[in-house]
Order: sequence, then C-alpha cells, then structure tokens
Amino acid sequence: MVEKKINHKKLITVSLILAVLVFVSGILIGITLDELRTNDLTIFLNENELQTESYLIERQFLDVFGKDNCQLAQPRIDEISEQLGSIGQILTDYESKGLFSEKSYAQLKNKYFIFEIKLYTLLYELNEKCPLGKEAIILYFYDQDQKDSLSQGFILDSLVNRENVTVFSIDRNFEQEDPLITTVKSHYNVTDSPTLIINFEEKREGLTSLEELRKLFKDEED
Repeated sequence: MVEKKINHKKLITVSLILAVLVFVSGILIGITLDELRTNDLTIFLNENELQTESYLIERQFLDVFGKDNCQLAQPRIDEISEQLGSIGQILTDYESKGLFSEKSYAQLKNKYFIFEIKLYTLLYELNEKCPLGKEAIILYFYDQDQKDSLSQGFILDSLVNRENVTVFSIDRNFEQEDPLITTVKSHYNVTDSPTLIINFEEKREGLTSLEELRKLFKDEED
C-alpha cells in the first residue's frame, strides 16, 4: 500500500511539471509568433516609408530643376497607396484574430495611422498641382465595435470595389492617440462616428449609404 501511494504522488508531481512546461511553452511560442508578426509588419511599414521618402525627394528634385512631375507623381502615389492599403488589411486581419499583444498592436496601429495621414496630405498637395480627375479620396473616422462604424466600413469596402476611390480609416478613439491624429480631428471638427471627409472638404456625419456615396461621386463627375 505504501509503495502504491508513493507512485501516485510521483505521478501527480510529474503531471504538474508537464502541465507547467506546456503552459510556459505556450507562452513562449505566443511571444515568438507575436514578435515575428510584428517584425513582418514593421518591415512592410518601413518599406512604405522608404517609398514615400523617395517620392518626396524625387518631387523636390523635379521642382528644383523646373520639371513637370505630374506624370511621374500619380503612378508612384498609386503604388504607395496600394502598398499601404495591403498593410492595413493585414493589420485588420491580425486584429480580428487576436494575433497581437495589446502593446505591439497599439504601436503598429499608431504608426499606420501616421503613414495614412502623411499619404492623405501628399494626395491633397498633388491634387492642388495635378487634379486627380475621377479619383475620390475619403478620410473615414470610426469607433471600434460601434454598429454604425462597422456598417460604414462594409459600405466603403463595397464602394472601393466599384468605384475609383481611396479610403483612409482612422480610429477616432484610439487610446494611444498621436498628437497628429488629434490635429486632424480638430481641423475637421470630428466629434462623432462614423464621419467621412470626402475629397478633402465635404463632411458627412453618421451612416452614409452606398447609394448616397455613388450618387455623390456621379454628380461631381457631371
């Protein structure tokens, strides 16, 4: 009987050790995967930043030497915009699956918003010199987990698939908000979500339907 009790205690001890090892291994694997995902997105963001800086220097060069840079500017801006949009999609996918630690996600999200505003500003400057034609630009302020904001997001996704539209999405209540985001919100007096800034000027508060947006762009073209 004594021998059996001793073996039983050993079994419990071994089981506890194995459980702890599995738990610790899970944490370490999670940390490693989080670092890998963070590193991947950081590389993508750095590449986008490099492309943007290259465009700015190219534009400055052409301005200094008196060359027309409209023909060169649009394709490069489109490339930067497409790249940033892909990064945003990856960030959203990781967020929806809970694949980031809160700290890592907040840092990447903040950097992404800053890059969005930078590109938005570049598009405004480009439009002043070289009108964008039929392309529409929308700056979209949303609240996470808000019903109308979620609906507006789906509407904008559908709009992008049908029309020549570029959408920049900003979390209105981002907890680690950068002063730059505060400045943009203050400039447009954004106090509610969803809010759309269309073609740098027109402001739409509340849920805007797909039909309204398509009609708006059609009227502008006419």
